[in-house]
Amino acid sequence: MEQIDGRVKYYLFDIGYHKWCRAHSKVNRTMTMTSNIAESLNSSIREARELPIQQLLEEIRMLINRLNYTNRNTAQAKFTKLTVKYNAILDENLDASQHMMVRPSTENLHSVIDNGRLFIVCLRERTCSCRRFQLD
Repeated sequence: MEQIDGRVKYYLFDIGYHKWCRAHSKVNRTMTMTSNIAESLNSSIREARELPIQQLLEEIRMLINRLNYTNRNTAQAKFTKLTVKYNAILDENLDASQHMMVRPSTENLHSVIDNGRLFIVCLRERTCSCRRFQLD
């Protein structure tokens, strides 16, 4: 657009992204700004697009597995500092959890004993018999 008419660039910035853009994020989460995830995927599988459909799907599956593995490892290696407000909340939760005892019943069902009171937590349904899980 800028090569066609330089004034267009300033006009679009002045009226705001919400007027002319389908999706715009002010946060650069991946350090790579792309306008369309399909374009990124297409460029990643450019050679594989010539393969038969079964092999193409296998290439896409392996690509997504590699990306998930890499992103998970990157995320686990990051230690970001929270703001004072959220650090305080975490500290309060840590102090409160020190006197709780958790006994797993199944993979998703746990009994939590807090000062002699028994609560049942279901992680799958995101519920607790104390109803705090539903509120939080």
